Amino acid sequence: MKKKISKKETNPIYLKIEEGETIENKKDFLSLESSSLKIAQALTNYKILRAEELDKKNSIREKAHALKENYLKLFAVFPTITIPENFRKEEPFTEQKKKTIKAEFSGSHNEIEKQLFEIQRKLKILEESQ
Repeated sequence: MKKKISKKETNPIYLKIEEGETIENKKDFLSLESSSLKIAQALTNYKILRAEELDKKNSIREKAHALKENYLKLFAVFPTITIPENFRKEEPFTEQKKKTIKAEFSGSHNEIEKQLFEIQRKLKILEESQ
């Protein structure tokens, strides 16, 4: 069943907008349109720059690959040298972190130093007497 549409329903509704509001709305619409055009322009610039960036990355990747191949070819041309074991250097000494151990003594630190100094003095006296 079709519903009958009366003439009142088909007529658009008109609103009275003052002249100041009309100008304000037109300004807003035009500024919105210009902003959307600027965004569209920025997106196209981004796409162009991104494509250039990807081309440059691919170019760098290809050049790095070619450089690696040339490097390997160059070392394939050079003869390999075997160094006798007597001339080989020892493995470099790797420094290990020193661990500090804190010990708690019943005596004070100064007393221990005094005792050590006294022992060293006595050893010196014994060495001189011999």
